[in-house]
Amino acid sequence: MRIEINRHAMYYGLVMGCVFGLNFILSTIPSMFTAAMQVAVICIIPFVAFMMVKNCRDRVCGGYIPYWVSVWYVVQLFLYASMISAAFKFVFFKFIKPDYLSNQFQLSMNTLEKLGLTSGMEESAVYAVQEQATDAVTMSLQSIWINIILGFVVALIVSAFAKREKGAFDNE
Repeated sequence: MRIEINRHAMYYGLVMGCVFGLNFILSTIPSMFTAAMQVAVICIIPFVAFMMVKNCRDRVCGGYIPYWVSVWYVVQLFLYASMISAAFKFVFFKFIKPDYLSNQFQLSMNTLEKLGLTSGMEESAVYAVQEQATDAVTMSLQSIWINIILGFVVALIVSAFAKREKGAFDNE
């Protein structure tokens, strides 16, 4: 049964990866409408994860799924989704819009200068941060870990609602 759960997580991780990709696309377009859409997508992600766990519980697990199996399923879901999303981000940062990260870093530095927070920064420290913040591979890999950590938090909450244990009097 664990193999079927893993396959289910891989397949629906692809779907969730498309949702993550949509969220990323919306984050690159600067407007109030896309910002509102991005917030809506972020709010929908836990609900989509719940529906996917429920689907796995009913289709693959025979109507029952323990709490920690559900948590593991959601973490896998976010792992596969974040890998797909990271691949899309890498392509975007490296080939579609290669100056996007450096422009974002420059906007951040301009904001810090306006707030007067750059007076204590050494030039070498700023350069070191810029090297990491503008590297497509680094940013893509960081997004995987961030999504997995957030996925674990979502999994703890969603699994509490999606779990269904077999009772003492339930038939096999």
